[in-house]
Amino acid sequence: MLKTLLTIGACVRTPFSIIMQQQSATPTPLAEGGAALLTADAISLSYAESFIFKDISFAIARGAKLALVGANGAGKSSLLKVLCGKLQPDTGSVDIARGVRSAYVEQEPSLPPGAPAADFIFSSDAPFARALAEYRAAVQAVDDGESDASERVGRAAAAMDKADAWGIEEEMQRLCATLEVDHLLSRDASSLSGGERKRVALAAALLSQPDLLLLDEPTNHLDIGAIRFLEGEIAARSLTALIVTHDRSFLSATCNEVLELSRTEVHRHRGDYEAFLASKQARLEAEGAATAAARNKLKTELAWVRDGQ
Repeated sequence: MLKTLLTIGACVRTPFSIIMQQQSATPTPLAEGGAALLTADAISLSYAESFIFKDISFAIARGAKLALVGANGAGKSSLLKVLCGKLQPDTGSVDIARGVRSAYVEQEPSLPPGAPAADFIFSSDAPFARALAEYRAAVQAVDDGESDASERVGRAAAAMDKADAWGIEEEMQRLCATLEVDHLLSRDASSLSGGERKRVALAAALLSQPDLLLLDEPTNHLDIGAIRFLEGEIAARSLTALIVTHDRSFLSATCNEVLELSRTEVHRHRGDYEAFLASKQARLEAEGAATAAARNKLKTELAWVRDGQ
């Protein structure tokens, strides 16, 4: 008797959720909190002969959950794209620890047309996704009356057992129901609105069981219930997250560190968003005092020079 699965379509790679299996060619350095899962070394990115950011370096420890903040135009979204491999930096390198699976959800996901949204929910390189795709194809072969269908089902079922994939249908239903995309799964991806595409992308990213989750404005188009659900998922999972959002409440609920991006620097602040604001204020006051002291010294020296003439 065949185990019943939700029809999911073929497993495909999509631009809204890029799954990477990168291996670091260099020894893994230490980050705050332990061994680094991701390391950015002196990366720069420019546009129209102007630098968006230049020579910035940082490392992210395994299990850290960070907010990426900065002024509008500081390059936060561009930095996420560099880290996930969608953009190549002009200089520098990004290394991700061996065997890490990454998921990236961009601010406005675009799904390739011509396939049902369910296909993209399972667009992962994870073993369970491949096993599910193979099993679905085998079940379809039975329906089509193919001669080798029984053997294919047997092999696919064994792959499902090995990947421990039988429980994924329940997880998919839970995610899709909470993010309100369960009724969208049979629709062509090109017919979905921007908000629907964002929720499908989030469901796909969470279902892929990533080690590293990169999110750009994840709360856009979500209602309060879905936002609270997403907060809980990020907090409960033993993943590493880097999040860009203007939703300060979401940052406070999910992140235990803040990376502040400027054109030439990344400032790291330990603690939640409220702690970051206090730390930044103290830093700016210290910088202001140092600038004022330097200005006063310059005035004194200038007066001395003028008096001596």
